Amino acid sequence: MDVDEDSASDSDDDESKGVAEKKPSTSRSKTPAIQPLVFNSEQASPISPANIRALIFPLLENWALAEGDQLNHDLSNEAIQTIGALSAVLPWSQYNAMLRKYLGMAKKTPSLEKRLMRLIMSLLDNFHFDLRHVKVDKLGRLLSDESASSDKEQEVPVVVVAETEVAEVVENELADEDTGLTEADDESNMVTDSVPQKDLPEERIHKVVVSFLLPELKKMITETNEEKLMLRAPVAMAIVRILTALPENTMTAQLPGVLTTISNMLRAKAQSARNATRETLVRIVKFLGPSYFGFIVKELKASLSRGVHKHILSYTIYALLKEILGMIK
Repeated sequence: MDVDEDSASDSDDDESKGVAEKKPSTSRSKTPAIQPLVFNSEQASPISPANIRALIFPLLENWALAEGDQLNHDLSNEAIQTIGALSAVLPWSQYNAMLRKYLGMAKKTPSLEKRLMRLIMSLLDNFHFDLRHVKVDKLGRLLSDESASSDKEQEVPVVVVAETEVAEVVENELADEDTGLTEADDESNMVTDSVPQKDLPEERIHKVVVSFLLPELKKMITETNEEKLMLRAPVAMAIVRILTALPENTMTAQLPGVLTTISNMLRAKAQSARNATRETLVRIVKFLGPSYFGFIVKELKASLSRGVHKHILSYTIYALLKEILGMIK
């Protein structure tokens, strides 16, 4: 009898172990299933943007922003990366709406800020709009805005209305506390989907990027909370990457302000915040190339010229020189 009870208890233990092993394996099995989505999105015939928005994104967002018992970190990380990869095939109207949605959510849901920041970075890393051929003046302003006052009066209201509509959609989504794409979002993009091969003109995309997107991103890296600053420092790299997709005059006009903000971030008292900022600055130098080294040092000297800041300046320049020497070799 004792033997039977022992064997029964052993069988119960084995059964409980089997159940415990099955639970995580189910969530792990979802991770490899996500990877073909990235592979398919990079093919010559990608998944249609309408299907990505209506079918795939809601599922991925559910995994990426899950909370409590539903959260699986490996699955969340894979979903975030996949959302970014798939956003590389979206037209501007849908890409912009997704980005604005997550920027709004990051402000209103502190519990998800860390993952939302990574989600925003994943989208920004896949910014795929080449605006370098847009005609601008020396200050980076659109020439079409200055050509004639009548044209300006006709074009500006269109942009304002379009952006207001997108903002209203984002506000509705946040009010409903829905992490997926809503019916309102589908309806707002119905016109764009009806003509999938024709997106917004490059001039209008340029205007939205310069007047909305870049200012919003700059606000994120002017955070006074040093804990959040460490989290948001990599956003500076995304800003620089976007600037390289803009006309040269626009980049020349915008880059000094961005570098000044990054230099000011090095004044943080927390060592971790300064390290994160310095690492981001090294990545920026590596991305832009040695030709921008003098320009970056000039901005650093202007911001770090007093007292203990001089030591921070010296060590930062050393880190940049070390990276550049590696590039030259």
